[in-house]
Amino acid sequence: MSEAPSRMADENVLDDLHVLELGGGVAAAMAARFLHGYGARVTRFEPTDVVHPIGLTPSQRIAYLPGIEVVTGPASELADRVAAVDMIVTDRQPSELGLLGLDFAAVRAARPEVIVVSVTPFGLTGPDADLPTTNAVSFAAGGIMSLTGDADRPPLVTGGEHAYALGGANAFAAAAVAWLGRARTGRGDLVDISLQECAAGMLEYYGPITSYLDTPAQLRLGNRSRATWGIYPCLDGWAGVFALARQVPALFALMDDVELTEPRFSDPVLRLLPENEEELTAKLYVFFSDLTMAQIRELSLQSRVPFGIVMTPADVLAGETPADRGFWDEVVAVDGSTLRIPGRPFPGFAWNSDGQETTTSAALVPPASDSSSLQLPLAGLRVLDLTMMWAGPFATLRLAEMGADVIKIESPSAWDNIRTLIPQDDDVADPWNSGFYFNAYNRDKRSLTLDLAQQEGRELLLRLVEHCDVVIENYRSDVLDNLGLGYETLRHHKSDIILVSMAAFGKTGADAAFVGFGPVIETLSGLASLTGHGDGEPFKTGISYGDPVAGTFAASAVALALKRRMATGTGLHIDLAQRETAAVLIGDAFVDAADGSTPVHRGNRDVVIAPQGCYRIADDERWLVLSVRSDSDWSSLCAVIGRSDLAGLVVEERRARHDEIDAVIEQWLASVITPTDPEDVLRKAGVPAIEMRNTRTLLDDPHLVERGYWHTTHHPRMHSYRQAGVSWPFADSRPQPRRHSPLFGEHNAEILQGMLGISDAELVELTAKNVIANAPINPTVG
Repeated sequence: MSEAPSRMADENVLDDLHVLELGGGVAAAMAARFLHGYGARVTRFEPTDVVHPIGLTPSQRIAYLPGIEVVTGPASELADRVAAVDMIVTDRQPSELGLLGLDFAAVRAARPEVIVVSVTPFGLTGPDADLPTTNAVSFAAGGIMSLTGDADRPPLVTGGEHAYALGGANAFAAAAVAWLGRARTGRGDLVDISLQECAAGMLEYYGPITSYLDTPAQLRLGNRSRATWGIYPCLDGWAGVFALARQVPALFALMDDVELTEPRFSDPVLRLLPENEEELTAKLYVFFSDLTMAQIRELSLQSRVPFGIVMTPADVLAGETPADRGFWDEVVAVDGSTLRIPGRPFPGFAWNSDGQETTTSAALVPPASDSSSLQLPLAGLRVLDLTMMWAGPFATLRLAEMGADVIKIESPSAWDNIRTLIPQDDDVADPWNSGFYFNAYNRDKRSLTLDLAQQEGRELLLRLVEHCDVVIENYRSDVLDNLGLGYETLRHHKSDIILVSMAAFGKTGADAAFVGFGPVIETLSGLASLTGHGDGEPFKTGISYGDPVAGTFAASAVALALKRRMATGTGLHIDLAQRETAAVLIGDAFVDAADGSTPVHRGNRDVVIAPQGCYRIADDERWLVLSVRSDSDWSSLCAVIGRSDLAGLVVEERRARHDEIDAVIEQWLASVITPTDPEDVLRKAGVPAIEMRNTRTLLDDPHLVERGYWHTTHHPRMHSYRQAGVSWPFADSRPQPRRHSPLFGEHNAEILQGMLGISDAELVELTAKNVIANAPINPTVG
C-alpha cells in the first residue's frame, strides 16, 4: 500500500475527538474501541447506580476496552462528563437514559456541536423502544436468523454477539461520518441507530424478493442455498464452494466428471432444477470427501474458484495472514499474560494498539447557521464507484444516503452481476433494469458505463477522477493495477484522491491472490465455526454476511480518509481486507482462543445466560426466541408458564438442566390455547422474548412501520413496493431515499457531457465502439 507523505502519516486521524462511552453492552464498547484505535480519546463511564442488565464478559472487556479509560461512579457525575466531550456513544435504552437523567434534546440544545450516537435494539422511539432484550432476541428481530440453519430444525443465531456487533460496526461508521460532518459544518447531530433496522436492511435478495413479488417468507436453506454455494465435509474438517455461474465451469474442470458437460449441469438454468441440484450436490460431497483443507486452499489459488475452509479463531490466530498484514494487537490479560486479539478493521491510519491514549482536545468550528443543519454530512462530495455485487455497493449506498454524489461505473460487457443474477419473466424487455436485488442496494446513485478494457474507457475514467474525491473498488486484488489504474496512476491525475480497495483478503499479504465472496469470508475469519446446531457441523449465515459487514467498514474508512484530507490536503490508499472486517466482530472469541479455550457452536444457547433458545410456537414457521438474563427474569418466566416449582433454580442449575427446561417451555407453548400472543405475555412480565421476524413479518412489523422505516420509491421499470430505509437516521440532516437505482447507462450523457464536455458526436462514436452503452452486451442470467 502506498501513501502520499503528510504531516499526519504517523498521527491518529481522530486525535481531536473526545468521546464519552456510556458504558453498557457490546455495541457501544465495540464502536468506542474502533474510535479509540484511530486516535480518539475515549472515556467509558460505568454508572454504579444504573447497571446495564447484561454488561460485558471478561473476554469482551479484554477485546473491546484495551487502552480505554474506564471510570465508575454515580449517575449524578454524568452531567459534568457530558459537558466535557465532543461525542456521546451509548447503547442504553430510553428507560435507562431516564434513570441516568440524560436528556439528549437538552444536551444538544445547550451544545449544538455535540454528536450523539445511540445504538439500541429498537431505536429510541416507537412502541418497542424499551422492550427487554438480549443479543439473541435482538438478532431474531431483524430477519437474518430466519434464514440461518437447517430447514427441519430451529433457526440459528449467528455465533458470537452479532446483533450487538453489527450495531457496533454501524455506530462506528455513523460516528465517523458525523465527525466529518461536524468538521464541515460546525454542527453535531443525533444518530438513532436501531439494531433491528440494521439487520432488516441487509437481507440480501431474500428481503427484496419477498416485498417485490409479494411472496411468503423466504425460509432457511441449510448450509447450501444451491449445490455450488454451500459448505461440505472434507477429509479433515469442513470446506465450502461459493461459485457464481461464470465460475462454475472452472469448478467442474476440477471435479473431472464427464457427466458435468451435459446440458443438465452445464446450463445455468437447467442446473437449478431440483433433480439436477440433488445429483450435483451428491457429486460435490464426493469431490470434497477426497480432499484436505490444505488441498482445497491450493485448488482455490490455482483455479480462482471461491473455495473456503472453515477455520476456528485459533486457526486464524496461527495463520500467516492476517499476521503479515499487521492485523493483530497484543494486550495484557488479567493474569499478566499477553494475548493476541483483532486490531484495526482496516489499515491506512495510525492505530492505538498499545493502549496509549491521546490528550488533544477538539478544536471546535463555530456552529453554522440553522439552514446548514439540513445539509447531509457528505453533501458536495463525489465518489467514483467501481464496485459490484454486494459488499462494495453496500458501502456506496451508505455514502449516497449520507449525501455523496455516487457515480456507479459498469462495463457494457462486464456489468454488475446482481443486475441479472435472478431470472425474470421472459416478457421483461430489459431485465437488467428491473432487478429487485440490484434496486435494493444501488438507489441514490448515478450510472455511467465505461469499458475499462479499452484505452478510451480508461482515459475517460482518469478524467473523471479529476472531478472526484473518492474512488472505491472491490475487484480481485490485482485487477485495478493490471488495468493501469492503480493508486499511483490515480494520484497522478488528482493528488488528493482517496482510493478504498476492499478485496476479500486485501491487496497485500500471503492470501492476497485468493478470491472470495461473503460466505468465504465467514469460513476463513472464524465466524462460521461459531455457528451451528451443536452437533459438529459449522453453518454459514443465511445471507452473504461478510459483504455488508465489509461495506459498513468501507464507508467508515471513506469518512476517516476525508477527515484526514481536510487536515493534510493529501489523499490516501486504504487496503481493506474483508476477512479482517469480519474477524473484528468476534474479538472475544479470539481472546478465548488465545487463552487456550476452544469456542464452539452450541445451537441457540448462551455461554453465560440460561435458559436461552428458539422454540416453535405452532406447527408452522412461527418461533419464539427467549432469553433469561437473571434470577428475576427466571422467576417471572416460571410464573408465566405455571412452574413455580422451578423458580428457585440459579443460573448454574438452569444451565445444567437446560434440556429439561427447553422441554418445559416447548410444552407450555404447545398448550397455549388462548389467542394471546406468547411474545406479548412474556414481554409484559419483563422477560426478553420475541416471535422471530422473517422477511414477511418484518414488512408489517408495527414498530418498524411507526418509525417510518419502510419506504417506496418510484422506479420506471418496476411496480411500487416497500423497500428498506436508511440505517443511520440523523435527526437534523434527515437522510431519506431520494431516487431509484439507476438504469444501465442512464446518466452517460449527463456525466460525460456535463463533467467532461464530451460532444454529441463523441458520444455517438463512443457508443459505436461499445466504450459506453445503454444495455449490457450479450446479457446472461447468473
